[in-house]
Amino acid sequence: IVLFSLLIGLSALLFGKINFKGTLTNNDFIITAILLITPSLLLFDGNVSRAEGITLIGLYIAFFFIMNRKETLLERLRDSLTAAPLKFTKLLLKTAAGIIGLLIFSKIIVETALSFTSLLNISPLIVGLLMLSIGTNLPELTLGFSARNNHKEIALGDFLGSAAANVLLIGVLAFLSPCEVQNIGKMRISLIIL
Repeated sequence: IVLFSLLIGLSALLFGKINFKGTLTNNDFIITAILLITPSLLLFDGNVSRAEGITLIGLYIAFFFIMNRKETLLERLRDSLTAAPLKFTKLLLKTAAGIIGLLIFSKIIVETALSFTSLLNISPLIVGLLMLSIGTNLPELTLGFSARNNHKEIALGDFLGSAAANVLLIGVLAFLSPCEVQNIGKMRISLIIL
């Protein structure tokens, strides 16, 4: 919800408009829309099953291969490695450092969010939908501001890629820990808004 309503809306305000031509085809948008709406359809009954998790993981893998059909990721990695191995190694180390930092701070963020739920007597679902969703989309917000002059396509790709990765994460979580949503009314409202 935050990703599409807040971040893409802010980007449109900052950029004046976001030009989709040349970066994604209409079919790419249709495929992305199908992928992004599928979790809402599967979760609407209030149950998150292992089979639904496998379905979401499979859809994400298919999406990944469809979006990379022109030149495979492995070909691009090979070309980058041979063209500038030192630069590629530096980028890989920076990425690893970012992932380590993310793992450390995500635990702190979750513990803080749980403290807010206790302190303010708020449903964990509400805190997750509002507070954590804004926190998890801060990188997209930062990228949106920094890309406003000359890298609008990167910001758009990041927004759509982040939303697609959320589908994969929901699938992995459903596969590892199937569950029933406790507050289905609020979840349905959120899914409809999404």
